[in-house]
Amino acid sequence: MRAVSGPNQEPALATAGGKDERGVGYVKRNAIVGHAFTSGAAFEAHLEWWMREIADWRLHGTTGEVPLVRFPAGGGVGAPAA
Repeated sequence: MRAVSGPNQEPALATAGGKDERGVGYVKRNAIVGHAFTSGAAFEAHLEWWMREIADWRLHGTTGEVPLVRFPAGGGVGAPAA
């Protein structure tokens, strides 16, 4: 991926992965490794369960808050908890 610093600048190579990429690794390490799935549907059902029962209730490493408390279901992206 290339990023451009400004007008008339040569593109620069992106050298570091962002927070999105770290999130993918978190899911791989904590939800997928060590499990075997018989179908795509079984895999998706496991991920839905894991997000609802595990990931939404963990103590977030950066904010120190429980994600489902900070961002209640149905609140939309970026909606602060009431």
